[in-house]
Amino acid sequence: QGESHPEIPKVLNNLALVCQHQGKYEQSEFIYREALNISKTVRGDNHPDTAMIWNNLAQLYNAQGKYKQARLMQGKSLSTYENILGKNHPKTLIVQRNLSNLNSSNQQES
Repeated sequence: QGESHPEIPKVLNNLALVCQHQGKYEQSEFIYREALNISKTVRGDNHPDTAMIWNNLAQLYNAQGKYKQARLMQGKSLSTYENILGKNHPKTLIVQRNLSNLNSSNQQES
């Protein structure tokens, strides 16, 4: 199935996480974007896998000081999790906390 296999975005997401932890931010962002594009094509915008990638991309942007982009990605992730899992699901609450922490600690726009 190649790139259309539904597990490919998860694998790419994990690879991007490794790159991010190694400080390879440009490479990580490229891989997250590729994972996101495939996930949106294979799973759609309203799927937990897509929401997970948005959340992780938001964390990357936050680490780079790109707070506006981080809030945008975190907001997409939160909205998706709320729609499909509900407001009290553990994954939703984690993303909600991530967004709250992002908003409270990084008030400046970049």
